[in-house]
Amino acid sequence: DDMMMPPMNDDTEDGAHMLHFPDIPMYTLHEGMDVRGYDITMRYCHTSAWNCAKRCGSTDGCVAFTYAGGEHAGMRCCYLKSEVHLGPFRAGDSGATYVMDGAMGGMDHAHDDGHDQMHDGDGSMAMGM
Repeated sequence: DDMMMPPMNDDTEDGAHMLHFPDIPMYTLHEGMDVRGYDITMRYCHTSAWNCAKRCGSTDGCVAFTYAGGEHAGMRCCYLKSEVHLGPFRAGDSGATYVMDGAMGGMDHAHDDGHDQMHDGDGSMAMGM
């Protein structure tokens, strides 16, 4: 099995080239974006984005997954995420994050509503004074 492994210095390039980011129904693709932390389970490697999506869909609390390869990320690895905080990948890694439809929308709306209520509250208090 070890004989099949490419030499170390080719690893990152091969890993990057072997990453495929298909359009997956119910998910929005953010290519080149990582989520640091918020891992729900151990990572799964040597897998496909489709498998990540299946795992995410059947895992409670999963709203997104990062599918990545590289020095730190490993070979074609899947990281299930409980929260979505998109940012750049570390040097040497590449990949994409898939966000479940409605996950970010839901979070954003909740956020906006909170702000609106606060503003309305402040506004009416100011007027009452």
